[in-house]
Amino acid sequence: MATRTKSEDAETPAGTETSGGDALSEELTALKAEVRALGDRLKSTEVAAVERAKSLAGDLGAELKRYEEDIAAEARANPWRSLGIAALAGFVLGLILRR
Repeated sequence: MATRTKSEDAETPAGTETSGGDALSEELTALKAEVRALGDRLKSTEVAAVERAKSLAGDLGAELKRYEEDIAAEARANPWRSLGIAALAGFVLGLILRR
């Protein structure tokens, strides 16, 4: 004697009996298809995320290179100011690490 759930009772018209194995097989097939579709969707999302991360990393690298060039040009233009800033930073760092 097979037991049926409320959802099966609601879906099955009165007087029609379905085999429990057939219904389970159909549900299993539908579930497999859903999981497969979800996996495909996840893969496409993953590929898009990786491509976006690569793009952002390239942009960040270019921006850091530009900052490096700007700092080097500023240091060449004002070497004494750069030396003073470095000395001040070293002094402050020494105070912090001494404690």
